Amino acid sequence: MPDNIRHLEVEAPEKRESASDASRNPMDFSFSIWPPGQRTRGAVVNRLIQTLTGTSVLTERYGTIPPEEGPALSRAIEKEAFNAAAAAATPGDEGIQILQAYSKEVSKRLLDAVKSRPASAVPDNKTSVVGKEIAAAADQEVSDVTMGF
Repeated sequence: MPDNIRHLEVEAPEKRESASDASRNPMDFSFSIWPPGQRTRGAVVNRLIQTLTGTSVLTERYGTIPPEEGPALSRAIEKEAFNAAAAAATPGDEGIQILQAYSKEVSKRLLDAVKSRPASAVPDNKTSVVGKEIAAAADQEVSDVTMGF
């Protein structure tokens, strides 16, 4: 195969194999972006951990989350966002609409989590950052993660 051809790896949602699946042509497949697979959800959690515990626009304004709390908080944010997006989905919704709702839910919960931290976690020298800029930056960071997978 030539070097200039790249393969696109698509993560398909888990499904049960049936007798009719065995008779299908291996070239027949469907593509669905909702629900995201475990690998994608794990990548969202990892990005949330980085955002909460490392240097980001949010942590400059609201302070960082202690590294020992980051993974549990990130998993909770992602799980709540996933459940909210799945519950709000209607049968006629396309996967991209649900994925966008999921992204917004992650952003909302991320911002709520950092805003709910005690005031002592906020660095004194960063209080001049406007809250709307923080929210927009958080939304963009999470959207970049969720839409990239």
